[in-house]
Amino acid sequence: LESLVWQSFASVIIPGFTINRCVALAHFLLASLLKEEVVGGISTETAEKLDHWGPTIFGLAMIPVIVRPIDSTVEKTFERHVRPAIKKFLDEYEEKEIARLEELK
Repeated sequence: LESLVWQSFASVIIPGFTINRCVALAHFLLASLLKEEVVGGISTETAEKLDHWGPTIFGLAMIPVIVRPIDSTVEKTFERHVRPAIKKFLDEYEEKEIARLEELK
């Protein structure tokens, strides 16, 4: 269960959200630059392709950059909060089961 939750956060939820926001930011900044014609001298067709593919390429390029910080953050969070909570739950469950078994004797 712990591995499933850890993998869900470290490999799916947090990276997906982070990459989504990176792509959205890149799209916003690129659209702003193209709208203000800061990037001059390019055709409309090239601007459209750049606006379409630029943020996607940026999002893909961010993957190697975000892996270690996300993994270490999730690991530290698990060490501080999740694992102690799981241990407490299991310890309490074990105590209740031992008490229940003692009553049956």
